[in-house]
Amino acid sequence: MTEEDWISLADPQPMLAYLRGRASDRKLRLFAVACCRSLGEELPGPHFHDAISLAEQFADGEASGDRLFNPWDLVSHPEKLPSQCQRSIAQAIHWTARMAQPAYESWTRDEPFDLPLWAERVSRSLIDAAQGDDRVRTSYALRAAERCAQADLIRDIFGNPLQPETIDPRWLTTNVVDLSRLIYSERLFDRMPILSDALMDAGCDAEAILQHCRSGLPHTRGCWVVDLLTGKK
Repeated sequence: MTEEDWISLADPQPMLAYLRGRASDRKLRLFAVACCRSLGEELPGPHFHDAISLAEQFADGEASGDRLFNPWDLVSHPEKLPSQCQRSIAQAIHWTARMAQPAYESWTRDEPFDLPLWAERVSRSLIDAAQGDDRVRTSYALRAAERCAQADLIRDIFGNPLQPETIDPRWLTTNVVDLSRLIYSERLFDRMPILSDALMDAGCDAEAILQHCRSGLPHTRGCWVVDLLTGKK
C-alpha cells in the first residue's frame, strides 16, 4: 500500500486489509456502524436501528456487552425478510452486532473474535445490498458507488495511516475542544468548516487537518480529526 493508493482507492477491502493490526477496535466498530447508518430508512425494522445504536454505544464505552443481544437473532429467520437486499442488510447488521459482543465466544467456538474480518464482512454485505434485487448491468454501478462511499468513510475515520497527523497542544483552545465535543456528541458534522476556522484562529497550519474539515465529504463518529482533538483512539 502506498500513500497514493490510500488516497485514490475506491474499494474498501484492500484498505481494511492494510488496517489489520493497525486499527483500534473502537474505530473498526465505528466503521461498521457508519456503513449501516448510511442506509437510513432502508433498514428493515426498528430493532435494526436499536442494534446499530447499541453497537455504537458499546464502541464508545457507553454500553456494556450484557445490554446487547445474541446477534444470531437478526438472521435466524432470514426467509421472513421480503428481499435479497434486506437479507444482505440483516447480515451486515448481524456482523456489526457481533463486533460489539466481547462475550461472543461464550456462545460458539466456530471462529475467533476477529474484528477486522467482521468489518470486511459488513462491508461486503452492504455492497451486495446496494444492488437491491437488480441483477442487470446497472447493479455494477450501484455496487461501485457503495464501494466508493465506504472507502471515503474509511478515510474519514482512519485518516491517512501512511502519513499520520499530530496535534499541537496550543491548538486545543477552549473553543476548539468544546466545538469538537459538540460535533461528536450531537453529530453536527455540518459544523466541520466552523471547526476549521476555530483551528486556524488557534494557530493551526496543518493543511491535511484543515482540508479534511472543509472537504465536504461525509463525516461520522470516529472522524480522525475530531478524534485527535478530543483525545479518542
